[in-house]
Amino acid sequence: MALLQEEKELVARGLQLYAQMVGSQYGPQEMQALVPVIKGILKKLDQVGGSAGAAPGQPPHGITPEWFEQVCSSCPKAGGASGCQDPVTVKFPGKCDPILRWERNQRISEA
Repeated sequence: MALLQEEKELVARGLQLYAQMVGSQYGPQEMQALVPVIKGILKKLDQVGGSAGAAPGQPPHGITPEWFEQVCSSCPKAGGASGCQDPVTVKFPGKCDPILRWERNQRISEA
């Protein structure tokens, strides 16, 4: 499961607001006990959906096996084990110029 940067920021902001609420309702002692838990969650949040999520030779999250075989295997931005380096694909899996061109050519050849 990959989280977008906006989703990670939303979770971090929610934790910040929760910490403020705990601090105002329960006091500084409870707030201090909560800080390490929040830091742990934020650390794990950075690891969720890392680019190493797919096994070598397997399509990453959001990429169909057909796209992976026909497009990603020959794309210079695929990056091997480190995942796709195309900024559009990182944010929107399956949405890059090579995949979109391949899909368009498939539709044309079917028509």
